[in-house]
Amino acid sequence: MSKLNSALFIDFDNIFICASYEEIGHLFIDKISSWLKELSQTRHFNVKQVYMNPISFSQYRQPFLEHGFKVIDCPPVTTLGKTATDQEIAVDATMCLITQPHIEEYFIMSADADFTPVLRNARALGKQTGISFAGKASKCYLSVADSVYKLNELIGYTQNDLHLELTHTPPLPKSVKHKLESKLVSYLATIKKPIYIGNITTNGALEDIEIPKHRWGFKNFTQLLKHLNLHPYKSDSSYLYDPAYHAIKGNYPDAQIITLTPSNKLNNTTKLVLCDTDKSNIADWLNTQITLTNKPIHVSNCIHNTPLSEFIAARKQYGFKTISLLIASLKLDELCYHSGYIFHPKKHLITGAHPNCVIINLPHDETSNSQALNEQPVTSLNDKLQKVLDRLEIPLFNNNVFTRIFSVLSKGIALSLYCPKALSNFVTEEVVKSGNTVKTKHIENIITHLQNSGHYFSDNDCTKTLTNAFLKYLREQCQALNIPLTIKEQVQVKSFFIADKL
Repeated sequence: MSKLNSALFIDFDNIFICASYEEIGHLFIDKISSWLKELSQTRHFNVKQVYMNPISFSQYRQPFLEHGFKVIDCPPVTTLGKTATDQEIAVDATMCLITQPHIEEYFIMSADADFTPVLRNARALGKQTGISFAGKASKCYLSVADSVYKLNELIGYTQNDLHLELTHTPPLPKSVKHKLESKLVSYLATIKKPIYIGNITTNGALEDIEIPKHRWGFKNFTQLLKHLNLHPYKSDSSYLYDPAYHAIKGNYPDAQIITLTPSNKLNNTTKLVLCDTDKSNIADWLNTQITLTNKPIHVSNCIHNTPLSEFIAARKQYGFKTISLLIASLKLDELCYHSGYIFHPKKHLITGAHPNCVIINLPHDETSNSQALNEQPVTSLNDKLQKVLDRLEIPLFNNNVFTRIFSVLSKGIALSLYCPKALSNFVTEEVVKSGNTVKTKHIENIITHLQNSGHYFSDNDCTKTLTNAFLKYLREQCQALNIPLTIKEQVQVKSFFIADKL
């Protein structure tokens, strides 16, 4: 039987991370020759390309190069660390369709449903298609493939094999544990700065200590570190550091390392209280700055050399997870907070999300501005919510109903109900079963507005993720309708939509 001329495109970040969740990430690398041989029984790969983030996965380049792959670097293109791998593969596959008509099959290794149009176009041109994936994949995505391979089956690795391997993995010896703790604490004390966890095994911090592939049963090196006693150092945001001297803002590779001032060099157990005097002083300073400059202030301009600096640096020790929660606790009744900006709602309107938000200067006469918009001033929070939800054609349910809606919505997405009609019917039926009164059209509107907000449904969506996406869209609509929410009201709205159990 003649073999198909095939083009293989691997979304390494996706398939390796998904495989790691199934405990087989290392086997995907170690058994390249095995799964490549299995796929090559009916194919001849004219094109073999693997796309990876060089910052996170450069150590895995060599095995692919040794097996004849072209390795294409896809570094992060946003501050959140997102790469353009999907677009790179889509463009290259499309160019291959145009320039290499002899290719008979297009094979993609990824669980990402974004490649559905690529394979659909290949089929439309008479080509065969194939998919290999780890974890979960959308039924719509798999439906455009002529052949589908689960990665664990492709490398001949079953759940029973996994159970046996984990069962027989030796525990971490006490002598090795103590040696690891001693080496790491000594190394961190010497360098006196945070260290990225991914570099620990390659920078000499653990010389003379061999870490086996099974890592004594720990899923990854981060989990192994959490098992060690490294006091006073802590593991957070992919870094090991001393919280008395440093704070980490964001996640690797875009994390910001902040050196704390002497007044903030507190041990890990110290809890601080933001007193009323501090709150009042900060509020006065912000009001003065906004009055003098007559423009909004972005929180990034408050991090250094301002009355807010030391509080922002030590916000977690004050009990605030985010800067916005810290600001919400201040006495800023006349000011609003949106997209990182603190502003006066009578002077400015801010729409969109940072860094693409738009600042609009409002007329000095708030009454004339409201009349120009044919709007009556809205004062109470309940009236504001009602007005915005009326515009969105969604009733003002109580928070238990909203919580139930988003909970069932996440279950429907997990069942791959990506069709809005099917998803809304499923959610309506489940919510009604729990004794709540909702209509299908209201659920359809919620789904539509979630999609309009720029949120893409995926298997990773949980109740809290969906609720936060809806809340973000709701705040933007408030701004668009010239109904700014004060910082205090934003906190109240969040507590209304998000139940404590989330």
